[in-house]
Amino acid sequence: MILNLMLRNPYKNAIIITIFIFFITLLISIYFITEVSYYEDYGYHFSVNKCEKENCLYLNLPLIFEIKTSISFLFLNVILNIVFSLFIGTSLYSFLKNKQEKINIHEALKEKNILCYYQPIIDLKSFKIVGCEVLMRLEYQNKIYQPNEVIPLIMKNKLSWKLTEGIIRKSIRELNAINIEKEFKIAYNITATDVNNDKIKSLVNKSYPNKKFKFNLEITEHEALSESNTIIELQKLQKEGFLISVDDFGKGYSNFASLREINPDVLKIDKSFIFALNKETAKESFVSTIAEISKKINAKIVAEGVEDIKVIGKLKEMDIDYVQGYYYSKPISIKDFEYYLKAYDVI
Repeated sequence: MILNLMLRNPYKNAIIITIFIFFITLLISIYFITEVSYYEDYGYHFSVNKCEKENCLYLNLPLIFEIKTSISFLFLNVILNIVFSLFIGTSLYSFLKNKQEKINIHEALKEKNILCYYQPIIDLKSFKIVGCEVLMRLEYQNKIYQPNEVIPLIMKNKLSWKLTEGIIRKSIRELNAINIEKEFKIAYNITATDVNNDKIKSLVNKSYPNKKFKFNLEITEHEALSESNTIIELQKLQKEGFLISVDDFGKGYSNFASLREINPDVLKIDKSFIFALNKETAKESFVSTIAEISKKINAKIVAEGVEDIKVIGKLKEMDIDYVQGYYYSKPISIKDFEYYLKAYDVI
């Protein structure tokens, strides 16, 4: 009960507790470092730690008591009490804030608060839509939060699967409702934790037992290699019919050996390289190299971040398989995505 009251305003309550602790500890410490003389009218006398007269501070309350202490000692004691109280106060605030964040993020990750957005993926040979990537926003307490605002907090509280589960469940329900008749690839961003908890297959089968959708699990190279068991679990998912993509390829310390180990179906080139294609020859050379690597490991390539026709021309010359970006569409709601698919004759 008390904790719940304190969680309503962690900052204010931490300040109140800090001030309270400061005065209590100050009074207790003064009691032990001073000479206190109670007047005989009250029938007793108490004395601790006498000080020299020339360095003493005297406080007299008529007919009650007299306090006598060293000024320098009193000053030092006040400083120590301030430091101690601030330490307790900041620790309490940190505890309350973390507790509040955890409670808030649990509430925010309820499926009703997850907004799914869909960005189409285009086949560069046929210029037809072959799938989409599912992206997310959170709508909580009348505010919409972007991924970069909430993902660090979600990872900190080890709630990545709760988010992934909500996205997969909601997006499958929304996409299934618009009656896509052709085979359609749906890409999701996942973490090593999502892979290793062995729940993705059962969730997808339960949410969507049909085989019209092809599910593509996007994981960064760093995530795939971060835990020894992750690659084994990815291989199991591949055998069950899931596609595995290495996301943001080229951004980290990519190497051919690690790609062989992961054995992805798709390489997704980091958008920073695509943005720079019209400006830097080195980036163009790098994208060409990735295209060559993909052929060696039998993987398709998706170039994300495509924003103009010149880049599309260059990517087509490099024999890139798929593209994704604002040139075709920004991430859009399911309602807008349905209109988009109708315009492209997908539904």
